[in-house]
Amino acid sequence: MEILSREEWKKNREYGYSSKGLLTVWGKNGIITDSWAQRNISSIIGYNTILNLVIDEGVESIGNNAFEGLFCLTSLSIPNTVTNIGERAFKRCERLTEVTIPNSVTNIGKYAFADCSGLVSVNISNSVTNIGEYAFADCSGLVSANISNSVTNIGKFAFRRCENLTNIIIPDSVANIGAGAFAYCSGLIEIINYAKMPQPFDYQFGGVNETTCILRVPKGSEATYQSSEGWKKFSHIKAL
Repeated sequence: MEILSREEWKKNREYGYSSKGLLTVWGKNGIITDSWAQRNISSIIGYNTILNLVIDEGVESIGNNAFEGLFCLTSLSIPNTVTNIGERAFKRCERLTEVTIPNSVTNIGKYAFADCSGLVSVNISNSVTNIGEYAFADCSGLVSANISNSVTNIGKFAFRRCENLTNIIIPDSVANIGAGAFAYCSGLIEIINYAKMPQPFDYQFGGVNETTCILRVPKGSEATYQSSEGWKKFSHIKAL
């Protein structure tokens, strides 16, 4: 029987799988294509056997719907070579608890991690500029979301109905916060916005208790926020 080297194996396959539930995926030519899991493993391995997912070094793009619905997935490793996470790439990975976006990713696509109800924390690296629409929507278990100061756009409904978020920090790099970005985050008690000039307001915090949630802004900007449409609805606007 011919024994293939790792390099030869990778030329002939797009993934490796262990009986302990570890799936390692390298795709083709640096790309994991759209709906990858559905096409490659749904009928061979089965979604309910994938517990740990490693995206191999060298992958640059994770396609749309690539790993959607891996409902038993508990851990995810994304290498520093990935620049794009496609739309709905990890949607409905309900048992995933923690995500770290590496320092190579610039774009997190629409619905990328939506409905990951078990997700507790997400760390967004200093390379991401865009958080897509609904990217983390309905992650009801999310407690911590670290948004880096490279982000310029938070898409509409990006963190909608993340009910367990108690505070959020918006760096001064963010120029646009989409409509409903933090809508129905009913647990919010503190919002820290480092922008000296308020971003255009479009019901980003609908469903948040504006009478009890504290809005902290740069010193000297309080009056600007207090007179700014939408932001002025917060009863407690305080200096950082």
